[in-house]
Amino acid sequence: MPQQAKRVKATPDVLKAVMDAITENVEEAAQKVTLRFANRIAGRIRQTIVGQTQGDSWPPLSPPYAAWKKRKDLDPRMLYATGEYVQSIRARAIPGRKAYVVSPAQRVHKNKIYKGRNNLTLDRIGAIHEFGAVVTSPEGKKMVIPARPHWRPVLDDVRKNEAQWQKDFSGAVWAQIIPKLVDRIEAIGGSATL
Repeated sequence: MPQQAKRVKATPDVLKAVMDAITENVEEAAQKVTLRFANRIAGRIRQTIVGQTQGDSWPPLSPPYAAWKKRKDLDPRMLYATGEYVQSIRARAIPGRKAYVVSPAQRVHKNKIYKGRNNLTLDRIGAIHEFGAVVTSPEGKKMVIPARPHWRPVLDDVRKNEAQWQKDFSGAVWAQIIPKLVDRIEAIGGSATL
């Protein structure tokens, strides 16, 4: 037979203990959950590229670029020549704030095939591929890079399902807080089944 929870009289001290347990832990819990959700979004963006899930709507690689990638023994998928750009997409803490941003690295490509060919940072390369651009090659040739959206579809889906994301976020925050709340109630002589 399941043990019945002991009732605790809701005195001002009990209510204060409960409120303290919530307020002391909500910021830390929200920060952990925010990082988890930011990593989930980063993972979905990476998966869009790795799995080529938007590939049907992306223009194909130009024949000269596809041939160049093959000669250099690079990955034939779009937006994934070496994987460095994709692997750099992650959640990053915003300095001085308790917040995160999902972004590619703000550094120049390290791969020897690309190193020295241009001084574009990975985040700039991502923007070029997301929106398209006309760029100049190291040889001085103008090249049209077509838009291959891989951020917007994921962010559009998050916006479209915002209510579910908010519900999941709240549930995850409470899942972090409830064990501490139960501990606080038990510390004052009560028991709780939540």
